[in-house]
Amino acid sequence: MEADTKAIAAGQMPESLIKVLNKAKDAVNKLLKQGGSYVKEPKLQDKLPVMREAYKVLSGHLADIDSVLTLEELPNGKTTAKNNLEEFMCEVAVSAEKYNGEMESARGFLNSKKTTK
Repeated sequence: MEADTKAIAAGQMPESLIKVLNKAKDAVNKLLKQGGSYVKEPKLQDKLPVMREAYKVLSGHLADIDSVLTLEELPNGKTTAKNNLEEFMCEVAVSAEKYNGEMESARGFLNSKKTTK
């Protein structure tokens, strides 16, 4: 951890952070794919505004993660200082958790409709 902090302070991206960012990217991609299929589901039209919001927010996070990985820059011109990286990762995690809950709710609703036929 101390080595990572020193690497970040020196403007380098530590391997551990790259792994975490790639895991976050995979999770966001999975949620986007799942949400995209739910947007097309006629039984979930009442959840459409939430699914659209999720798509927009998560797409933005995906672009930001790619920017960090490729350019080693944070969104909005922030430096890759440790506290800025932590704030960014926390924002992504909170959004992913929120929208994962929405996806679980949608999945549960669809599954309940299948069993009540």
